[in-house]
Amino acid sequence: MLPQTPQMLSFSLTIAEKIRSAAVISNRRNACHVRLWRVGVGLAGGAVVAAAMFGAAAAPAARADSPTPTDPISLLDSAQTELTDANQVLSQIPTQGNLDLATAVAQQTGFQDMLLQNLGHVESAESVILSHAGSFSTLIDQFWFTPVDQGWLNETETVLAADQALAAAAASGSGLEAADFGEAAAAIQSLPLVFNDFPIEELGVFLSQL
Repeated sequence: MLPQTPQMLSFSLTIAEKIRSAAVISNRRNACHVRLWRVGVGLAGGAVVAAAMFGAAAAPAARADSPTPTDPISLLDSAQTELTDANQVLSQIPTQGNLDLATAVAQQTGFQDMLLQNLGHVESAESVILSHAGSFSTLIDQFWFTPVDQGWLNETETVLAADQALAAAAASGSGLEAADFGEAAAAIQSLPLVFNDFPIEELGVFLSQL
């Protein structure tokens, strides 16, 4: 088992707070419904099922106006673009007079900022590793970095979709509970990706000191 780095712990605490907040908001609307969902959302699988049922965290279709990237750096750049777009969606949600919504938006924005920072670290680490890889760089790209970074692009597309669902719910005045659970489910799905990044970042730091 990999050690809990401060970054991993920060991600875990943020996600736990998002789940707790979602449960509190839901409790104010429907106490019985929350008791049923707390068990499922407390587990990664349950959260993914919840999101699938609500449709809030389903991965969106690829953008028609841009080709799907294939190399690791392009994948990470696209993932960061998705998160930047997601932050813009959140910034346009009117939260005045709605403390629950304002809290959810602030937490999600902070979480997405953490993801952006993490992706920047991963991109730097991958560049350092490839600069030392020589003739093995193609293999490292194909069998290590590309699958990991494709996972991040898929995840950030899911995050953007969840933010758009939250914005739509805020605009319509209904469905906020489902949208908030969708945000929590999307956050939970990022945890395995953070663990996948750990050896990349550590190796990048090590090689940068040689």
